[in-house]
Amino acid sequence: MGGFRIIFGGLNELLILDLSRNLLSGSLPLTLGGLSSLLKLDLSNNQLVGSLPTVMCYMKNLTLLDLRNNRFSGGLTKSLQEMYSLEEMALSNNPIGGDLQGLEWHSLQNLVVLDLSNTGLTGEIPESIAELKRLRFLGLRGNRLTEISPQS
Repeated sequence: MGGFRIIFGGLNELLILDLSRNLLSGSLPLTLGGLSSLLKLDLSNNQLVGSLPTVMCYMKNLTLLDLRNNRFSGGLTKSLQEMYSLEEMALSNNPIGGDLQGLEWHSLQNLVVLDLSNTGLTGEIPESIAELKRLRFLGLRGNRLTEISPQS
């Protein structure tokens, strides 16, 4: 991934980055957060590992985040809730683990697609997900979720 850092780190006007279906491995570089103009980021179907990077919160214009079919782990990072422009978040088929609690789902009001299928999630489904009024697809299959929790 060293070349990834060098090649894409200075492309401040880049709108779409599609590196899906390659053999990319390792963790995502911190310089990815410098792509602040990015609208669509597709890194699906690679061999990327590590925690979901917190630097993604700097991508305020991002509408599509597709990280499906990689090896991300370490739970859902709170920085995801700061990606207010997101319309589609696809994280399925990653051993992310953890639970859905602790994220302020209501802050992602533009979400139309949320796919967290086969991510090893456990625990309760927060009722706050029902506050996502634009949501048209919610994928939670293949996890170990137990019930819907009332709002606190």
